[in-house]
Amino acid sequence: MKRYLDRLRPLFAKGGRYEKYYPIFEMVDVFLYSTPETTHNAPHVRDGIDLKRLMMYVVVALTPCILWSWFNTGYQANLALATMGMAKADWRYDLLAALQIGFDAGSILDNTVHGFLYFLPIYLTTLVVGGVWEVVFSTVRRKEINEGFLVTSMLFTLTLPPDMPLWMVAVGISFGVVLGKEIFGGTGKNFLNPALTARAFLFFAYPAEMSGDRVWVAVDGYSGATALSLGKVGGVEGITSGGITWWNAFIGLMPGSMGETSTLACLLGAAFLIYTRVGSWRIILGVFLGMVRASLLFNVVGSDNPMVAMPWYWHLVLGGFAFGMTFMATDPVSAAMTSAGRWVFGILIGAMTVLIRVANPAFPEGVMLTILFANVFAPLIDYAVIQLNIRRRLRRHVRLNQIPLYPLRRVSASRTLLVTFVVCLVCSVVVAGAAVLLRPIQESNQKADLIRNVIAVSGLLKEGLTEQQALQRIDARMVELATGDETQGIDPDTFNIAKAGKDPVISTALTRQDDVAQIRREPRYLPVYRIVGDNGDLKKLILPVYGYGLWSTMYGFLALEEDLRTVQGLQFYQHAETPGLGGEIDNPKWRAQWRGKVVFDDKWRVQVEVTKVEIDYSTPEAQYQVDALAGATITSRGVENLLKFWLSDKGYGPYLARLRRERS
Repeated sequence: MKRYLDRLRPLFAKGGRYEKYYPIFEMVDVFLYSTPETTHNAPHVRDGIDLKRLMMYVVVALTPCILWSWFNTGYQANLALATMGMAKADWRYDLLAALQIGFDAGSILDNTVHGFLYFLPIYLTTLVVGGVWEVVFSTVRRKEINEGFLVTSMLFTLTLPPDMPLWMVAVGISFGVVLGKEIFGGTGKNFLNPALTARAFLFFAYPAEMSGDRVWVAVDGYSGATALSLGKVGGVEGITSGGITWWNAFIGLMPGSMGETSTLACLLGAAFLIYTRVGSWRIILGVFLGMVRASLLFNVVGSDNPMVAMPWYWHLVLGGFAFGMTFMATDPVSAAMTSAGRWVFGILIGAMTVLIRVANPAFPEGVMLTILFANVFAPLIDYAVIQLNIRRRLRRHVRLNQIPLYPLRRVSASRTLLVTFVVCLVCSVVVAGAAVLLRPIQESNQKADLIRNVIAVSGLLKEGLTEQQALQRIDARMVELATGDETQGIDPDTFNIAKAGKDPVISTALTRQDDVAQIRREPRYLPVYRIVGDNGDLKKLILPVYGYGLWSTMYGFLALEEDLRTVQGLQFYQHAETPGLGGEIDNPKWRAQWRGKVVFDDKWRVQVEVTKVEIDYSTPEAQYQVDALAGATITSRGVENLLKFWLSDKGYGPYLARLRRERS
């Protein structure tokens, strides 16, 4: 084969018949054999290692993470299937059945093969789509195709959830390769890590598929919170209450991105990179020290925020910190290149990661953003270090040769280094300060928006009342769901339904049979809004309801008329359903169908139905039925299920029964 490729080489060389396809020929040739080209000029050649071998070292370092991604992805999926008492019916199920491999979470083989079947399609999509872009740009530029994308494709795959839609994978890697690398000149000329650039694009473009509790376990309808999201709500206690110990987090037995959960696998890879000198130990140690110092500082300061008290050894094993520290931060192209600059680069990443995790409520994770932020400042850090070294050497030359110092002021690097730290510090303070200082305003706006939705669904504005007049007729109260009794001591205006549903202290776990709305945990208390008349008598009742649709948890209000059976209105104020399909639950025409519908029969049994079958309005059942959304079957079913859950005895049933008894 080698002789055959050597005979073909003149056809693809300069002046040959297929000269413009030389990058493709060169890619195949150097993939199979060492490149015949050598560098003859000084001073940069220090070793016989080439880029291919360098990249292969990184692939070897990634092997523990790759193998663990197969096992843990399958383990989490099989565990969820066992919990839900069902088997996932798709091509993977058929293939596993043909191979006589089951879904036993206690079997290493079952878990590994099952997880591999999720890893492989994502990786092949990444490799093919990203590889095509690499070939296109290399062919146009008539440059060789570098092996750097082999590592980028693996890194990108390992940072994704296991059930990521393949078309989104293709879009993400296209963005990372084209806009994150190729437009800057290709391998070696990009200033951002391409894999992180691709993941950041997906995170902000498709947040429903890259965040939340539904994306980390490859089973439809299963909700599994990551350890970091549990810590954001309840700190270390919240994590351990979710059944995750520090040792499990260190090993990686928890939901998360496919290759980022195991700190142990990442540290094995770090040891190999340091041993082969492919990865910078200064950056790795700098990231670790920056994280430790920042977390210890927050521990000393203290706060009501549960993340402030998070110990450094928990930060190490949560989220993608270890993966980012080992493989993303050490990218030799986008990281700092000077020895001193690598310390600054690493410490900046570690400290800002903790800062974002603790102080920014919008992002439970901070590794991805901080590495990209540090990538932007890496050239400035290196410039400052170089100028500082020049300044120091010139000072020494001045002392030896008695040269005046004033000409050297123009090359001073101390100001540059100072500006770098000041800019980083100011940006960090602005991000954290904005999150903290604006939080009361955000909460006030959220409260005002909530009340506006209550007023809108009540129909009071259609009766000619102003918002202020309508507000005076709303009486908010807290209700204990299990008993139906109204309770004191909890402010309904500040009660956060989403947080309450995740807090193990004030919520209870639901069984699979009871969890019709797929919310996993039910708060013990919820607010209700009574619309009262001039005499204080109940005219309408507004109930907060929520449940899972296709992509997200849908939060809304159900308004009932005075008879507590007839719907005044149904309105959702927060969701991430598909625009144009499931998002049509916000369509006024669809919401208008609910007015006048009946949710209980004469025996107070829940009868509401969202149907795709044409409604026959001549039948008694028509009063309970609403047309489903076209093309959004799962979202429509989610609306029906959440209403059935909250109107049942598991929801507001006891409270509604108490109201009926009081009237009788």
